[in-house]
Amino acid sequence: MTQITSRRPDANRVYKSQRAALTRAIRSNNPAAVEAVCRAAVAEWNDPSLGWPDDWSTWERALLDAFPWPPPYTSLDELAT
Repeated sequence: MTQITSRRPDANRVYKSQRAALTRAIRSNNPAAVEAVCRAAVAEWNDPSLGWPDDWSTWERALLDAFPWPPPYTSLDELAT
């Protein structure tokens, strides 16, 4: 299991919730749902009290795999804006 080093006591709960939401979005086969989940996760991770999990690339791969080639995004960083 991925451990998050954070100043927030509920960081692992937040991470597990984000992971479950990503799994549901992937299974829905809806690119917009995957994008929304990734966008929400990036917004939370950019909060200095939480930080990015060690396996952030799971969300990036899901985002890139959700769209036909070429995907509209090349990285999660593009969702931060």
